[in-house]
Amino acid sequence: MMGKRHTAFVLVVLMLSSSLIAIAVPSNDAPKRSFEADGIFLEDAFVGFSIGDSQEVWNQTPFPSIAVPQGFDFLSVYDYSDVAVLINNNSEASRTIGWAFVTARNISSERVFIFENQSAPTKETINRDEFTTYFAEPFTEMIQNRSNTTEINYLVTTKGIPLRVSGGNNKASFDQEIALVGGSFNSSVGGGGWVNHGYGPLAGGAMEAFSREEQGFYLVTRLTGYTVETALGLIEKANNSLGERGVFALDLATNRNGSGYKFWNDDLYTANTTLNATMGLPTVFEETSTFLTNVSNVMGYASWGSNDGGWSNNKLPNGGFDSSSSTSSSGAQHWEATLPTLSAGDSFNWSRQNAVTHGGSSALEASVSAECAPEQGVGTPGIFAEFFDNAAVSFNAASMPLLIDRVPDHTRIESSFDFTSSYGAYTGLDNRFSEDWGARFSGLIDVPEAGNWTFFLTSDDGSEMWLDGASLVKNHGSHGMREVSTSVVLDAGLHDFRIEFFQGGGPHGLTLHWEGPNQTKDIIPDSAFSIASDAVPSESHLQQHWSFEDSSGSTANDSAQGSANFTLHNMDSSNWRSCVDGGCLWYDGVDDYLEVDVDDWSGNFTISQWVWANASTLPNYASVFAAGTQAGSNASFQHAIFSGEWRLHNNQTHAFGAINAQNWTHLVTVFDNGLAHQYLDGVLVRSTQFPQGSVDQIDSYRLGVNRAGSTYFEGMIDEVMIWNTSLSDGEVTTLNRDIYLDCAAYSGNGQAAASVQQTFSLPSEYEGHAWLVSGHGMRTGDVYGTFELVVEGLDASGTVLSTNTSSAKEFGTAWASTTMRFEPHQNAVDLRVTIPLNLVATSTDGSVYLDTIKMYPIRPSHEWMNGSIAETAVSTGARSFAPGTAYGQSLVADLLDDGASGLKGYVYEPYLTAVGLPSVLMTSYASGYNLAEAHAAANLQSSWMGVTVGDPKMAPYADVFHDISLLDSRILGNASYGQNTTVQLALANMGMAAAHGTLLIQDIQGNVELYNGALTLPEGDAEGSSLLLNISVIPLKTGWMDLRVKYISNANASERILDNNQLTLRLWVNAPPVIDAVYCDSSTYARGDTFICSVEATDDQEVTSVGLLWTVAENVSNLTSSVWVAHALGTNDGLRWQTSITLPTQLALGSLVIEAVATDRLHQTATTLVTDVAQVVDAQAQWFGPHVAGVDSAAWSGATALPYAPNGGFVRGQSTALRVCVLDADHDPMAEGPLLTASRGNLSSFTHEAQLDANHHCYNGAIHLPAGDSLAKVSFEVRSSAGALLSSRLVPVADMAPTVSIELVDAVGDSLERVRGGGGEYLRIAFFDADDPASSVTGDIMIEWPGASQFQLPIDVGSIEEPLLVELTSVDSPLESGDLLITIDATGRHGASINREATFTFLLTPPLVIETSLCNDDGPVSSLRFGETIGLFAVVDTERPVDVLQASMSQLGWSVLIPQLQTDDEMVTPSSSCLQSNQSNLSSNQFIVAFRLRLDGSFIDGEGQVLLLVRDLDGLSTSTTMTIDFFHASPFLSVVPIDNATAGDRLEPTAYVVDLDGLDDVACDAVVSRNTTVLANVSLEIRPLLDDPTNGSMTFSFPTTGALGNTTLEIEYNCRDSWGQTATFSSNISMLPEPPCVDCSGGQNASGDVLPNEAMWPLVLGLVALMLVCAVAFGFMLRRKPKGDDPLQWDVEASESFEEPLQASSMILHEGSGIPGGWSTEAFHEWLNGPMPDGWSEVQWSDFTVEQLQFFEQDASVVEKD
Repeated sequence: MMGKRHTAFVLVVLMLSSSLIAIAVPSNDAPKRSFEADGIFLEDAFVGFSIGDSQEVWNQTPFPSIAVPQGFDFLSVYDYSDVAVLINNNSEASRTIGWAFVTARNISSERVFIFENQSAPTKETINRDEFTTYFAEPFTEMIQNRSNTTEINYLVTTKGIPLRVSGGNNKASFDQEIALVGGSFNSSVGGGGWVNHGYGPLAGGAMEAFSREEQGFYLVTRLTGYTVETALGLIEKANNSLGERGVFALDLATNRNGSGYKFWNDDLYTANTTLNATMGLPTVFEETSTFLTNVSNVMGYASWGSNDGGWSNNKLPNGGFDSSSSTSSSGAQHWEATLPTLSAGDSFNWSRQNAVTHGGSSALEASVSAECAPEQGVGTPGIFAEFFDNAAVSFNAASMPLLIDRVPDHTRIESSFDFTSSYGAYTGLDNRFSEDWGARFSGLIDVPEAGNWTFFLTSDDGSEMWLDGASLVKNHGSHGMREVSTSVVLDAGLHDFRIEFFQGGGPHGLTLHWEGPNQTKDIIPDSAFSIASDAVPSESHLQQHWSFEDSSGSTANDSAQGSANFTLHNMDSSNWRSCVDGGCLWYDGVDDYLEVDVDDWSGNFTISQWVWANASTLPNYASVFAAGTQAGSNASFQHAIFSGEWRLHNNQTHAFGAINAQNWTHLVTVFDNGLAHQYLDGVLVRSTQFPQGSVDQIDSYRLGVNRAGSTYFEGMIDEVMIWNTSLSDGEVTTLNRDIYLDCAAYSGNGQAAASVQQTFSLPSEYEGHAWLVSGHGMRTGDVYGTFELVVEGLDASGTVLSTNTSSAKEFGTAWASTTMRFEPHQNAVDLRVTIPLNLVATSTDGSVYLDTIKMYPIRPSHEWMNGSIAETAVSTGARSFAPGTAYGQSLVADLLDDGASGLKGYVYEPYLTAVGLPSVLMTSYASGYNLAEAHAAANLQSSWMGVTVGDPKMAPYADVFHDISLLDSRILGNASYGQNTTVQLALANMGMAAAHGTLLIQDIQGNVELYNGALTLPEGDAEGSSLLLNISVIPLKTGWMDLRVKYISNANASERILDNNQLTLRLWVNAPPVIDAVYCDSSTYARGDTFICSVEATDDQEVTSVGLLWTVAENVSNLTSSVWVAHALGTNDGLRWQTSITLPTQLALGSLVIEAVATDRLHQTATTLVTDVAQVVDAQAQWFGPHVAGVDSAAWSGATALPYAPNGGFVRGQSTALRVCVLDADHDPMAEGPLLTASRGNLSSFTHEAQLDANHHCYNGAIHLPAGDSLAKVSFEVRSSAGALLSSRLVPVADMAPTVSIELVDAVGDSLERVRGGGGEYLRIAFFDADDPASSVTGDIMIEWPGASQFQLPIDVGSIEEPLLVELTSVDSPLESGDLLITIDATGRHGASINREATFTFLLTPPLVIETSLCNDDGPVSSLRFGETIGLFAVVDTERPVDVLQASMSQLGWSVLIPQLQTDDEMVTPSSSCLQSNQSNLSSNQFIVAFRLRLDGSFIDGEGQVLLLVRDLDGLSTSTTMTIDFFHASPFLSVVPIDNATAGDRLEPTAYVVDLDGLDDVACDAVVSRNTTVLANVSLEIRPLLDDPTNGSMTFSFPTTGALGNTTLEIEYNCRDSWGQTATFSSNISMLPEPPCVDCSGGQNASGDVLPNEAMWPLVLGLVALMLVCAVAFGFMLRRKPKGDDPLQWDVEASESFEEPLQASSMILHEGSGIPGGWSTEAFHEWLNGPMPDGWSEVQWSDFTVEQLQFFEQDASVVEKD
């Protein structure tokens, strides 16, 4: 879209150019040529002459050779001379656009139609009368009062001129209606339906330039758009459209293949085939469900628009709030919420719920509650006001809308009735109550004195007043402030009143005045009003009334006439409560209830009660009133709770409504002759008809329990009243005022007090698009406000670049939506969508809901070419061009905004058949026809719904048209019968394309064709496009003759303007003269005689000359080969003409034949042939020859002399024909045959050949010179049989040039169809020399590759008997597709030259990766572990040298190159199972490439990719990607087995762990167990091997005891790395029994029995072993500490020697102790006296240490002295 500054600049340029054009363009009176429709005046086209009349055409010297010397521009080609502009003077937009177009297109004032009536509407929609009055009739008058309007074919309307004409069946677009005005379809204007026009191929005609004169209507287009700038931009786009080319984008909708739609999809197929296959134009055809967008260089576009199922797919995640999120503040995934700042007592809560939804399964709810308190109505001053929103309510304004069954939208207390006239909502109310609202005001009026009182009710609009239950004043209807009054006699005191009111549109007001005793007319004062009193409606029918004001006791007294006092059961003084309306009773829900028996009665009744439920989850059948005690009885009833609802129940339930827990609720049931009315809080919620005998059988009452006495109510009950009559609606309203809610202003009000929001990443494919966002909202309860949609464009750092805000949408009681069209900032990468809530302070209790937030790009968004057009199958796509138009269906205005130059849309819903057919529209446009013509041809319906937007003459493809204009014709000279007559044509090609066609000249009488020839002229601005053409015709009659001269374009050459393709020419045809006689002066002549011949001729005018032709023929019946001699004749009298003739001596004998020709002054001729004029005789012989074939003329007659030494020569190696002839009247072939000799060569025998002439004889033979013979001349002699020389010749010998063939072959000699350029290709060059078979050849061969420099190779072939093989080596420089050019320039042995060119197709083809595989030695693999090496093997096929061969591994955006294996690498050859290709049978272009893959630390576990890229020298590349799983290597364990060990030995198990990732992150331990009992758990140190850092050893020491003899120890090794991968290995060790201990303390006795005190040793030894293992393990752990940490003294590995202290040991340890190997006595002693190690119990450690310390003894020799 052009900016405003650019638009202003364009307008200035247009205005300046208009002034220049006004100077340059000649006046309307200037002469114009016949093809003025092209918009080019003759004086502009031909310098030096004009085409005003035929004489001026022929006076041009020289005749111009260029038809359009000044060249073409869009103004001259498009030609706006038949275009008129319509301007609505009341519209600034129309004036701006219209005059800009007038200026830009040089539209004359005669063709500008201005609608100047000040009442002419500018709105888009007008009615039929407005169309007729302000537009159709003024246009008709202007047309009739102006000249040259018959030449107008096109009308241009603008923004600001109405778009459509409303109505029923006669509704239509403005443009299509105005198109018919004043034409042959004028009677159809305003008619129902449409009319079919006759223009274009759909009407059965040819596609041709439009003419209103022929078609009967105008073609109308419109300049419009969302803005004036857009409309002005259409002018500029047309300016730059001529010659533009682009793509035709066609988008099929798969969801539109049903009946009635599929034909348009089928037509898209037809359009694609015609445009692409037939016309060779580029197309993009989308056949899937994807909506086509982001197409570049679009020239034509056709789609279903929003009717395509893919157009409006929501791009906003969770726009329907169907997905929940426990972490989101809104409860809906992706959406975050904000809360308002609230005062104490007010509440606001966001929640995701599924009870109230718009489209999906869930919606967001914002529940609102203001601080409200129930108040007592009795004695409260004021008026109870209830307000109703009537926006969606229909009613008869002549009466009052029914309010009793409607829940008020808002309630409050008013002080008086003094609502003066106002347009806005009254103070304290919101906008719901400014238009379409109603109210009910009720309360009590205190009449001060008894008497006649008049009440004056004034309202705008309708109102009605009831007093004491009766209608008093009616002021119905829609009207302004109108007063109606009524008088009534009243007693002094309180009177119940009700006023109902409704407001439609405009201002509103309501006042109430009174006049009475001692009271003048005045507004009723505030003091007169109160809300309620203790008075009871229909008090005379009141049977029971329990107000619960007793405050204590076990009964609740009935204050009415029934005196039915309730008995309280299970209740005490705590149940009596103080409530809003005085006293009330509390029911505990366990066993509290009231009951009273009453006299049985039936009939109509009313029951009213106020109830307060402690929870909404009370049990079913918990009742607040029960009539009777019979459960399930149909005759009685109860007010009970079911499923959280208040219900009326007999044996069926009928709902009042939901329980509002801990709030006072008013329940009323009115029974009226079988019809039960249920009221909830004063609202009639249900009416149910019951069978006779149902419900009304009453014998007792219960409160707080159901009829069955089984389910109890928890809460409070107050003011229970029962009437034996049915109360009216008004009386229920009175009862409902006893308690009302007094609510404070809601503190969470204001602009954007709360909101939900999500940030959405803008998909890159939709950058540059405009977007639509919409959202739905509704409300329930007394809450009101608006919501809007705010979309911010954010850059990558979150900075707000753009903000778009929709119009605010009011929350209504039904779902309503707001929609916004917006364009994000061009640099935005994210869109932040916010939905702020704007709630009013009058909100009390309710919820607002949000759902179906939908956001999607407006598509398409293309890159449009200047001159681009579009058609969408959308029924109302042109319904408006106003910004902010509501969306349902897509708008064509968006296409204009996106950059389209022209299009068509529909203002109302048409039939789909009214939509243009793309196959006609696009092909017509691409054939050169303009915008208006193409759209008109694409559909036959007129006076219908279509509107075409754009410059009507815009035609980018107009440069494909030629325009042959036949300027004039004339006869050069005179026309004569049967003679060539020259018709001279003056013609020019005025078009931009070359002309190809046929010129036809016919005799109009009988349509006799005289000429039919091809005509080709170059483009109109090229040399030769204008010329004088001479054409010869032969008239076949005399006298006056009318000719038709016509040009017919070829089928493949387009011409749009046809009316200048034909001329007529009238000419006079002259009659020929008459020859009367032809004769000579004798009847016999000899050769050499001279004589006189005469011709007598006459003519209708004058014979101007006579000539004759004579010959001598033996057979006069066949003169085809006769030689004629011409003579001119002279005359003395103009009648007889004479000449002399001399016969040549070599003349053949025969008859003298004469043909006489007479010519008149108009060059008309007459011819007469006389075959027997005289006889010619002679007999002398004359020899000729020999004639040598190939040297002498093949047409030699055999009777003319041949040159002695001819220039040419005959050829060696083949027979050459010889011929000798004689002229001799009496020649004897048998006796007089010639003798022929030659200086060399082999002569054949000669045979006689008879000739047509008996005196002519020829002899035929041949000579043969062997191949390779000398080139010296050959001498021939012809002698008579007597040896006399008759003739001789010296004839040269010619040298034939060798020939050469060039063939492309491969290395084995097989022919190739094309050259590849990768080496291994050869040229097989074969020379052949017919007359020198062993000739040599020297020269050069030039080789030129496409895109490379030519290079030259020498040719030096000693003998051509064998072909020459030239290798085409691989070209190591980039090439282009094209032809390989081979040129041979050589000479043969004798200098004959050889020149030959040959071309071979060279196509650049990208390398092909035939197969790829990831393999190890065993074959293909799908995963790669760290530390593992595999190979990437690929079979590559390439015809050209490879420039780049590269492979890489990538993961999560990280990529590393992998090395290619060299030929000497042992992995370079894949295993036999790796590749499917036969490795031994690869072609010369194929090879196997190998790469080594090994993971490094930059990769992690998971999926990765391997990419192979192959690019050849020419830049063509191919790539392939393989997916592979990366895994870190798992640890692997192996164990050095330990053969049988002996109990008591110290075991040193050794294991090895291998981890190809490295051992740094590997930790291992070992568990030693026996029979599942764990003896030790040791953390192992891994010692990496020096030569292999991935392999490490682990050794630990484990002391055993004799108790382990004859057992099996299991050692389980466990290793794990940082990736959680583990390895486990178990080994078993068989323990042999400990050898017997001989002579050791505590050993065996002689009998081998264990001593009694040794019975616990096995257990002790096991514990010792466990302890030692723990110690060793702890030591290993300390060993793994960093260097510098000194280990504890006892932390010594079993493999290390314990370093004894330097001082002598002071302890002696006796045998039998459990000291570990390598430990010192002192170390063991110190350890036993040290702290208890981890893993020991106190008992175990105590027993063990006591036992072990027994083995120690103090060494007295080293005890220190005191």
